[in-house]
Amino acid sequence: MLIFSAGLAFIVSVGLTWGFIRWMRKVELGQYVRQYGPDIHMHKQGTPTMGGVVFVAITSVFFLFQPNISSAGWFVLSAMLLFASIGLVDDLLKFFWKDAKGLKARYKFLLQGVATLVLFLGFQAGSHTLFLPGLEIGFSLEGIALLVWLYLLFSGTTHAFNLTDGLDGLASGIGVIALGALGIIAAWQGQLDIVFLILIFTFTLLGFLWFNRHPAQLFMGDTGSFAIGGLVAAIAFSMGLELYLFLFALVPVLETLSVAVQLAFYHFTQKRIFKIAPFHHHFEAARGVDYKYLLPTIEWPEQRVTLTFWFTATVGASLGLVLYFA
Repeated sequence: MLIFSAGLAFIVSVGLTWGFIRWMRKVELGQYVRQYGPDIHMHKQGTPTMGGVVFVAITSVFFLFQPNISSAGWFVLSAMLLFASIGLVDDLLKFFWKDAKGLKARYKFLLQGVATLVLFLGFQAGSHTLFLPGLEIGFSLEGIALLVWLYLLFSGTTHAFNLTDGLDGLASGIGVIALGALGIIAAWQGQLDIVFLILIFTFTLLGFLWFNRHPAQLFMGDTGSFAIGGLVAAIAFSMGLELYLFLFALVPVLETLSVAVQLAFYHFTQKRIFKIAPFHHHFEAARGVDYKYLLPTIEWPEQRVTLTFWFTATVGASLGLVLYFA
């Protein structure tokens, strides 16, 4: 039944994504590329975007036909939908303003706070145990401490996947890898509805990746990256594995750190470490770079960067699994 559902989800995803691309082209809605100096992706201007709407909708419909959904299942589904909605608002504002900036950062953080509060009040009445990686040791969080932890978790994870969504197929491939690792543990723990949700979302995401691979015919937009981040964070939280995300979502973590380090270093020295942050852009060829940076110049083809980061993500997820089952 699981294999049949996954296969059907993939087929539906391919068909609906193909139709969504045709519709987006017909109404002439496409990606606005941020102009911040160096020219990397201006050739992608106008590519259909907001593909996350398709794989979020398909996953939701398939999952709602699942009988006997647990509280954890409703929590994870709700998290995906809430954070996808924030991304959707951001994507729609880009179309409305015809600009790549979209929703201002402070409003994103505010809406993420509201979404976190809804999840906290709706599903987390008691305490939560947070386990240390590789150790059978955990500590309890409750009340305000739990709410703050939830906010940091969801905000950090969604923004990390959003930063990772910068190359054709990068974020979708990283999402498949992270969810695969979490799915293995969910199956080991016997959380069958979570396994079903992961399987459906993963195969739906693979259907999207068919069109998102280089050269991308469709981008996921913030709708998609926020949905993946919210889903990954919620699944990890439901199993007490939040700290394992440093390995299961290794690339998004490194992407976020590269931005933080770049901003801090520039603030204090007026110099850059990377050519461009997040650091997947450092590996690309960029025209118009008229400033110095510390790391050696690298100019790989986009496909090589994506494959290298997929490999890095696989190594991180594998290490996380070894640490969990050791």
